[in-house]
Amino acid sequence: MIILETPRLLLGTWTKDKLQDLYALYQHPQTLEFYSNKHFTYQQAQKLLSEFIEHQENYGFSLWYCQLKATKQLIGFTGFMTLENHLGVDIGYHFTRSVWQQGFATEAAQHCLNYGFNTLLFKRVFGITHPNNQASKQVLTKIGMSLQGQIIYRDRMFDLYSIDKQVAPSSAYC
Repeated sequence: MIILETPRLLLGTWTKDKLQDLYALYQHPQTLEFYSNKHFTYQQAQKLLSEFIEHQENYGFSLWYCQLKATKQLIGFTGFMTLENHLGVDIGYHFTRSVWQQGFATEAAQHCLNYGFNTLLFKRVFGITHPNNQASKQVLTKIGMSLQGQIIYRDRMFDLYSIDKQVAPSSAYC
């Protein structure tokens, strides 16, 4: 089911038939640069897909697949997940290497953020990223998030960004 539409993308809920697409997103070594696990297996893709589907069923949101409108090619995912220990809602994104530096992550994240505030009625959204992941930090900053400090999450140090509803910028994409 399509959740959001941007000028260039369709964002939708995952289904089991998209397993191969999800697995393919993690096969370029650079896409795993900031992950603790440098090899993404088919079994991990199955587990991740199940988590996305279950999260959507339980919360009404998840990380949604992103596909190009023009070709229907699945190129990544963007959306929200709840952080462990009820820390809040995290915006996340992951795109295949071949589409980096084309603005897709920012476009999708901005639309998701607007949807989160206006439809899902979030009051605050967090973004966590590896301290050395400059591209991810740039996306978070472009969508109006501010660095709040650092957080240990799942036994690793991350930069913590956030934005509150009242300061969410309007987007040129929307």
